[in-house]
Amino acid sequence: MKPRLLMVTAQGSVLAGYAGFLREAGYEVQSVPTAVRGLATLNVTSPATILVDLHLPEVSSAEAAAQIK
Repeated sequence: MKPRLLMVTAQGSVLAGYAGFLREAGYEVQSVPTAVRGLATLNVTSPATILVDLHLPEVSSAEAAAQIK
């Protein structure tokens, strides 16, 4: 079973580049465009790793990280 990784970023170019690389490295990558959706996703899935963009719409990355804890 591949380790699951959640990417939270609204930047499509960042997502495309990193997601492809991480899939090749053996990760199952799930992505969402906002912190709000990322937090909702955590209610239904348990990723091994979460990557959060520093510049998110709606909620800052620091607020999102605090809520993830």
